[in-house]
Amino acid sequence: MTRRAAILSIMAVSLTAGSSIAQDRCDTSTNRGNCVLYARCRVPRLPFGLTTYQDKARIINSRTPGVGSVAIMNVGAWGHVAVVEAVNHNGTITVREANYPSPGVRTRTATPSAMKVTGYYRP
Repeated sequence: MTRRAAILSIMAVSLTAGSSIAQDRCDTSTNRGNCVLYARCRVPRLPFGLTTYQDKARIINSRTPGVGSVAIMNVGAWGHVAVVEAVNHNGTITVREANYPSPGVRTRTATPSAMKVTGYYRP
């Protein structure tokens, strides 16, 4: 292997390791429990500027859940977002979320109305 090939190989491994580390951060509370940062880690095309519920509601582009979409919820003072992990046959959805109802990352299953989902952002 040439010196250049060895350097490129090391760079590729470093980039891959960096990507894994970034993805691992999605599944920990190191994002300080911010629901938008967590969702953006899972759905990189999630728009920026999502501070208030009104900001979040502006990006709704679907009323139908889909795996990988972001559920927009009208809860709390700022609203909430969560990533849809599954759309279940019984009318419930399973979401992965951060900072609701308490700090940390968790999975939750309920009907969209019980979660106060007002719509979805589908990238």
